[in-house]
Formats: sequence, C-alpha cells, structure tokens
Amino acid sequence: MAGLSTPERNAGLKSSQSSKVDTMPIANGVSFDGITMALHWATVALVLALLTTALLHAQSHDDATKAFLLRIHRSLGGPFGRRLRSGSSGA
Repeated sequence: MAGLSTPERNAGLKSSQSSKVDTMPIANGVSFDGITMALHWATVALVLALLTTALLHAQSHDDATKAFLLRIHRSLGGPFGRRLRSGSSGA
C-alpha cells in the first residue's frame, strides 16, 4: 500500500505533536497506585499460568500428567471456568 500518509490526506488534520496540546502532569511519574499495579501483574501471572497448563496438557501423552495439569488449570481458573463449563450466563 503506497502513500498511507500523504500530504493530501493529512491536509485537514492537525498534528498531535504541536506545542498547543495540553497534557496533564503525572505526580512523581507514576500513573497508577501500587494496588492497581499489583492486581495487573497478578492477572498477567494468572493468565500465563492458565495458558501454560493448557498448552502442556494438550501436548502431554501421559494420562497422570494430563490429569494433574487439568486439575491445576481448573483450580487456577476458579469460578470462571465453572461458569463456562456449566453453560450458565451468570445472570
């Protein structure tokens, strides 16, 4: 695709890099509090653990290992997996 950013296409657009853009200063350079960041990283770790156990379960050939990985995967999923398995909408 040639010419995605041409002067003709950008003629009516204002640059976001102009000096007139008002920005809100961030106190101490931190945009989120510690609790929010901790919850974010805990969620990242949980999703990675769920993905890892699911992929290892899919590639395992040993029945005992598959059962163990599935048990871990389900326990990490908690109530979310139970709701999806039962088919209820939660309403």
